[in-house]
Amino acid sequence: MSASIHSLPDSLLSAVLGLVGRSAGPAITLTCRRFRHLYYSEASLWRSYRVAPPEGFSSLAPADQEAWAAAQASRLARVAPLVADVSLVGSQCQLAPFVEVLQPDSLRGLALEWAAPHTVDVRPEHAGCGAFVAAALQRFPVLTGLELSYCLEEAGAAIPAALRSLPALRRLALRLCDVPAELAACAAQLQHLSFLRLAAGGPLPAEPALLQLTRLQHLVHLELADNRFMPGEYPPLPLPAPAECGALLTYDFTCHRGTGLYQVGLAMLQACAFTPEGGGALTLQELAARDGFAASDGTAVLQALLDPLLPGGVPGCRPASLVLDMDFAYLAPLAPLPHERCPVLAHLTRLCLRCCPGSPEDEEIAADMQAFLAASLPRMGRLRQLSLEVHGRQLPESVLALPALHSLVLSGPGLQLMPAGTLLQGLEELTLDSYLPQLPRTLRGARLRRLVLTDQGIRLNRADVEEVLLRLPELRELSLPVIIPGRSVVSNRVLRRLVSDLDELVVIRGGEIVAAGGQLLR
Repeated sequence: MSASIHSLPDSLLSAVLGLVGRSAGPAITLTCRRFRHLYYSEASLWRSYRVAPPEGFSSLAPADQEAWAAAQASRLARVAPLVADVSLVGSQCQLAPFVEVLQPDSLRGLALEWAAPHTVDVRPEHAGCGAFVAAALQRFPVLTGLELSYCLEEAGAAIPAALRSLPALRRLALRLCDVPAELAACAAQLQHLSFLRLAAGGPLPAEPALLQLTRLQHLVHLELADNRFMPGEYPPLPLPAPAECGALLTYDFTCHRGTGLYQVGLAMLQACAFTPEGGGALTLQELAARDGFAASDGTAVLQALLDPLLPGGVPGCRPASLVLDMDFAYLAPLAPLPHERCPVLAHLTRLCLRCCPGSPEDEEIAADMQAFLAASLPRMGRLRQLSLEVHGRQLPESVLALPALHSLVLSGPGLQLMPAGTLLQGLEELTLDSYLPQLPRTLRGARLRRLVLTDQGIRLNRADVEEVLLRLPELRELSLPVIIPGRSVVSNRVLRRLVSDLDELVVIRGGEIVAAGGQLLR
């Protein structure tokens, strides 16, 4: 008895078509009526659906645009009962036919994006888009996910009423020209929200609108962004303290540089973010203390600034990674205090210190950083990775006394010397992002397994190879910067000598492997 593909049951054929994907649709639907029916009936193929004008769509003749939209709307109408999440991109007149065919009972996620979100489009077909969105949302009362992205100023005012008709929302993402206070207050009443993103082309609403977001007891992720491009003096914008959001696990607050600062608790900053991966990572940009706040001990100041920024959904949060971009004058002078005065420091395994723009001259920065490091590094018994912007001729002495350090990244305009010490004996990874006239001779005999040189001004000569690199017996990777046209970081003759003696060494230049296994590959 012979068997063919047509003898397979519909359930098995549908599963196969689901694995093939929608890209094979034209060929499948032309095979036979049965295949065509199964293709349009397989739920896994149509659970998520996206409609966006193809490249060059605006240059098509109106008749061709209408034909494309009609064909897309017809196919969506056919599979609409299977669609749970849909993303639509276009103008109001293009989106309306698609919204009309969607099924209110099956749709759970809806994303609407105007085709030109970064420009104020005042064409007639965009008039009243806020009312259009509000009417569309009222058709889908069981939505759990909503994403809106468009630029018209009047649109933001029409959304709050529509949101009140969506009590089941768990995910809300809005990228608008304007986020009115009423909209933020309405979002704070959506008690089931676990994900919230508010990005404004203009300023975010002032106090107390955003502070009400702490009412959301199930909020796990929060993003707030002020993307205005209007230079000038603006008062600090108060934001909800992550520590007061009881379920919060991750957050990202971003303010466009030059348009003001955020205020969270006692801290003033340009941006801050927290992610729980790897034990927790806290990133703070242009951190400073509020005017009028002062303390005699800098580490106590730091703890007071950090406490409101630790998310409430992580009990006893002690991030393993801390990225500080700040003016260190805020943390000096410092006095030795017991670890418990700043417990965040005691739990760190990674620390990145940078100076924010507009900081004092290098000598002042170096002195303030020296004081901060001298008081804080002895408390960081778990520190494995350190990234430091050095404003001085040599490393601060407190850095040299970190025998447990595994990875060190050094940048800054003044670094010239790397004294020998226990640091270099235990270090396995070193990144030099500063111009050095030659490789530090103190590296000889170190246990380095990875050395990264990122400054394009560096030149490796034969002496660097013979006196330093060949005396790193455990070196397995050397990463060099991208070559400037007409100039070379290292000659092929010098490189050949290096890899012939260290046959396990891999040399990477500009992200590409150029030498391995004792041979040059390029």
